[in-house]
Amino acid sequence: MELCTKGLGSSVNQLKSRGINLACVRTCVVVAEERPRINLTTKRGSPHSLCLMESGKLLPGVKVIIANPETKGQCGDSHLGEIWVQSGHNASGYFTIYGDESEYGDHFNARLVTGNTGEVYARTGYLGFLRRLDDSGPERGTGAGPLTADETILVPSRDSDAESIGSAHHVAALPATQSGAAGDGGPPELHDAVFVVGALDETIVLRGMRYHPIDIENSVLSAVFTWTNLLVVVVELDGNESEALDLVPLVTNTVLEEHHLIVGVVVVVDPGVVPINSRGEKQRMHLRDGFLADQLDPIYVAYNM
Repeated sequence: MELCTKGLGSSVNQLKSRGINLACVRTCVVVAEERPRINLTTKRGSPHSLCLMESGKLLPGVKVIIANPETKGQCGDSHLGEIWVQSGHNASGYFTIYGDESEYGDHFNARLVTGNTGEVYARTGYLGFLRRLDDSGPERGTGAGPLTADETILVPSRDSDAESIGSAHHVAALPATQSGAAGDGGPPELHDAVFVVGALDETIVLRGMRYHPIDIENSVLSAVFTWTNLLVVVVELDGNESEALDLVPLVTNTVLEEHHLIVGVVVVVDPGVVPINSRGEKQRMHLRDGFLADQLDPIYVAYNM
């Protein structure tokens, strides 16, 4: 708090020069933030489908589009991409005294390269998709209805902005049900729903496909990152060090069977080596830096080049 107060005090003249009303300025410290994450579960009997929960409806005055984060082209309906938001509540940018503000300009003033290029959006940094849902279904009205295995299909495409970006979880929904609202034979009541899949900066790219590390980590209770296009899995061993060698085939076989990925490096370390932040999230980049600097003091390292 003292650091924030001193920083704000030395920036009064800069704030005034930008026309900021100092009576509206408050000093605060953000301790933690909630990062939305949808747990992706496969429906039994449909290994190529995913069950996703609706993250919420679009409110009046809020426009959301899905864009390819690399090309900034708009993605087709129900296709995976970065969530961009346009509303009267969008911030215009960051004010900082510790770095260059211009590097954040694209976050608040993003524009599509095709279609309506004049509109400005804020980039959320989260992957997701939009789908129009029927409120008349038994679960749709509450906003908690999942997309079932029969309503989702895979779209493995990376060649066009009109389709989802390369991802291990391509989801494109089939048309909503045509049954009448409340069984009266009338047209169904529809609403646009947002499905948040996960943070874009947490994904890893292997063989042109995006994967969420948490999905792999949940399979083998580990921490994962990439190194020179190789998948590195760090496993904490809470037991006898002689068991370290036995973990290697268990990890590689599980990842291969469940995610169809080949593990390049398996690192077995002592408990507590994987860094955790205040939100309880694994700090994979710090772990990667420690691995590259040979600071993990591993029990055993297996290379599968």
